[in-house]
Amino acid sequence: MDMIFIPNPDDDVFGGVDEETMCHGQLELETDQYETTIVAQRTERERLFDERVSYVCDRMKVQTLHQGQIDVLRLLEKKKDVCLLARTGFGKSLVFQSLYWMDTARLRQEARHRVDENGIQTQPQPRRRVTIVFIPLSGLGEEQVVKLNTDEGGEVAFFYDQRRSEPHHLNDIAKGKYRMVYMSPEKAMHPNTFAKLWAESNFRAKVNLIAIDEVHLVHDW
Repeated sequence: MDMIFIPNPDDDVFGGVDEETMCHGQLELETDQYETTIVAQRTERERLFDERVSYVCDRMKVQTLHQGQIDVLRLLEKKKDVCLLARTGFGKSLVFQSLYWMDTARLRQEARHRVDENGIQTQPQPRRRVTIVFIPLSGLGEEQVVKLNTDEGGEVAFFYDQRRSEPHHLNDIAKGKYRMVYMSPEKAMHPNTFAKLWAESNFRAKVNLIAIDEVHLVHDW
């Protein structure tokens, strides 16, 4: 509990210290307390962010993320648009695959002290759980989907293309079955297929990120 002493101006207990000096001293005290609070809040935010990054590493089965990946995740958490230019092997795909787990970790942090009627801590899931990846290289898209599904032992990603797509796949995507959906730019804008989803507000509300991989191949925006 903070205690603030306000002297009686009629009492000369401060040895002749004038009112202006007292006010100045009080202002310095308040300023120091404010700066200390700001530093503490910033330190706590950084601690929670580092905790989320550690959770991502655990779920993505990587030892660590390097600083460039962390910087991008920090911007994405702030809902910033990001253009990432990096060398081959940087781990760009790991960044947009990680955002779901960053959201999950944040919700877990917020729910730490919440329990259900049985006294069990709840395990929340992000409301926005679909990441859409436009990828012009089908082989690369298929490779990433296979790896994600293999690592997690379930169907969490899907590559939407003409060869393997059936009508029910579009319904599954609309319902949020997959966490990661890869597709070619041409397929994404086809009026009879995926373009219908963009017009549905319920589907758009499920999307947490739209990523364009290999963006240097785009010649017409």
